[in-house]
This record gives sequence, structure tokens and C-alpha cells, in this order.
Amino acid sequence: MRILLAVLLLGLSLAHARIGEGLERVLAVLEPFALSQLESGEYTAGDFKLTFVERQGLLYSLSGSGLLDEDGIALASQAIGAATGYLDGIAVPVRQFFETRVGELSGRGPIPFGVEEYTLTLEVSGATAPFMGTFRLTLPAVPEEQFPPGRHTLGPADATYVIREFSDFQCPACANFYRVSLPIIKEQLLARGDVRFEFHYLPLEGPFINSFPAAEAAECVAYLNPEGFWSFHSALFTHQRTWANLENPTSYFVELAAGQGLATAGLATCLSERTFYSTVREAQTHAMQVLGLRSTPSVFLGGYRVRNHTNLDDYLRAMALQDALALDE
Repeated sequence: MRILLAVLLLGLSLAHARIGEGLERVLAVLEPFALSQLESGEYTAGDFKLTFVERQGLLYSLSGSGLLDEDGIALASQAIGAATGYLDGIAVPVRQFFETRVGELSGRGPIPFGVEEYTLTLEVSGATAPFMGTFRLTLPAVPEEQFPPGRHTLGPADATYVIREFSDFQCPACANFYRVSLPIIKEQLLARGDVRFEFHYLPLEGPFINSFPAAEAAECVAYLNPEGFWSFHSALFTHQRTWANLENPTSYFVELAAGQGLATAGLATCLSERTFYSTVREAQTHAMQVLGLRSTPSVFLGGYRVRNHTNLDDYLRAMALQDALALDE
């Protein structure tokens, strides 16, 4: 079971040191601990050891083991903060967790925790404090076969890199992705010729009363207009506030499609008969049950989650990791 270790990120931006980038940047953050490197390649400070695994010059994972006394906790938490790139945004709550909660885990075996997009696996032993601890921090990748096929895509079918957005048309953050992030993807990444973008449905429903009908409308429009999905996609996000809380948005969706110059004959019938209900429901179920997604937009490059989807460097970092692992195989 993957447990969430809550961390409070009060608008913190990512630092440059983190998994997926050069190890020297992480080591620079840890300079105050005066680490010594052993012949085995491990780094030590006092009784605590850190092991950095690299792939093609990029930091791939971090492990640590030793006594979780005051010094060990300080080093372990700061190393985790540095390797995630969140620095004190994660180091502080992780340190507090080590100081107050690790005794509860003693003897329970390795336990995985979700720390933002990372997985922290922790094993604790000992009857009393200070306990012995072993941890491993990784940036997990979703296996390619777990992603559904892309129904609506931009870019070449044989692209080396695939960006996938799981989205809800009524979600304000998804509208922001459309306004801010998608132009970055188009101008900086799709223009390269080796990147594909895929849009996947993840209607959250709940307070978003028209998110599911909007996804069905997009499918109906695409059925009637084989090249019309993307213009209707743009119109839905552009006019989101207008249709979001309509009691019955069918007529508005027809007008919206017509305003884009799209064929609308049969659109109202497609919507009233819910022709593509199962298509959207299957997409939602796959995103939630197979991929474990609960929020939108959820963005991936290859198998790696892109948390800051407005930052080009986050996409490039995931590309570098994908390349490094491919070369290492």
C-alpha cells in the first residue's frame, strides 16, 4: 500500500537539484554536512550513509541508511529535500515525520510513502529511539502499457516522446493548462518533430456537473467532424464559464460547435442519446483505477509525471530521464 506523506508546499518553486539532473547539484545542497566519499562510492556523514544511483550522468535514485539520531535525521531529510528539488518544502515535514512518527513503523518492513511525484520507501528497526532507518527515494515511471491509446493527438504517431494530459473540460486548472501550458508544448516541443501530445478524458464530476456531458459533446463533434476535435476543445475551454453551470448545456454545445464552423447535423441527437457515454466512462475508469489519478490536469511525459506543467524544464528533465534509461538498458 502506498501511503501519502503529506507535505506543505506554500508556492515553493523547484530548485535545480533533483532526481533527473546532475548529482553535483544535489551534493552542492548537502555541502554543510561535509560528506566524505568512500571507495564504494557511498557518501557518509557520521554514522549515516547515502547512496546515489546515476544513469547516464543523471541522478536516478537516492538511498540512505543509518542511525536516526539528530544528525542522521538532519542529513536524511535534507538529502530527500535536495533530491526532490523541493528543498525545505519537503525536508522540513520529512524531518518532523522522522522525529515524531518513525517509531510507529519499527519492525513493519519496507513501507512506501507518496511524497509529491516521488516514492519514499522507509524501513525502521529498533525497540527505542534512536531507531535505525533505511530509505530509498525514486521517481516512479508508469509502464507504457498502462496508458490507454490516444484518441486525440497532435504530432507524429511514431514520436520518441509522448506527452499525455488527463483532463476535465470543466476544471479551471485544465483551462489554465490550455491557456498557458499547451502553447509552450506546441511552440517548444511539438515543433521539434519528435513529440506527440495526447488528450485523455478524466471528468471528475462531483461539483463539475457538466464535465461529463462536455466530454461526450467533444466525442460527438469529433464523430461528425473528423478534423474538428481540436477546435471544439479550444472552444470548450475558452467559453468554460458560460456553459459550466447550465442546467442542460446541449443547445449551447450545438451553438458552440456551429460557431467554430463545424457540422452540427445530428449533434443534439448524439448528445441526447448519450452515444459516447461508454467511451468517456471507460476513459475515466481507466485513468482512476489503472493509473490511480484523482486530479486534473494530470500530465505525463513518457512514464514520468510532470507536476509543474507550465515549466519547460520539467518536460526536458523527463525526456533526459527517458533517454538515460533507454541507453542504460
